[in-house]
Amino acid sequence: VNLLSSTSGSQPQGNTKNDRIQQAPSKAKKNKLEDHNRKVRPSLNKKKSIVDTKSISSVTNSKLNVNVDLKCATSVNGKKYILVIVDDYSRFTWVKFLQSKDEALDFIIKFLKMIQVRLNVPTEAVATACYTQNRSIVRLRHGKTPYELLHNKLLDLSFFHVFGALCYPTNDNENLGKLQPKADIGIFIGYAPTKKAFQIYNRRTR
Repeated sequence: VNLLSSTSGSQPQGNTKNDRIQQAPSKAKKNKLEDHNRKVRPSLNKKKSIVDTKSISSVTNSKLNVNVDLKCATSVNGKKYILVIVDDYSRFTWVKFLQSKDEALDFIIKFLKMIQVRLNVPTEAVATACYTQNRSIVRLRHGKTPYELLHNKLLDLSFFHVFGALCYPTNDNENLGKLQPKADIGIFIGYAPTKKAFQIYNRRTR
């Protein structure tokens, strides 16, 4: 092995055998570092901490594609597992703490029923968006909204709500006992086209 550069020709060449002997420990050390990889402290993102999730690794729907991951964790209020659901498209993430792995399947079923409400109302979402735009976006040329230009009057916007917001319609159509709830859990999905009324999905009556 020639260790001399072109600018060091006047220096003694030395013993080539000794040069090889001096390089050997460095090479051996390099091999040792390559063979013994650095140990990293395991975290929730590492494979070792993931419980077998072959049966629930992914849930696919024609309009929904989510990944489900069940992980072990340090006990938090007696709950030793974390169920993580991630939407592939939006990367929106849901997290649920569980006491046992048996609770995972029940929660996934409830989750799919809950998310299905939003997937089954695309027409209501489009109609609500058009309803809102016609009454809120000002045309720069006229300085008025499309509703004002068409009807020649202002509109009260105090009844506007966010699409998908939780609401609690009063249950006054049934004979209720003293201990029965007087309101249902609903999801706002739109407005009535001809009057100031709301379209609400009732989770109890579906």
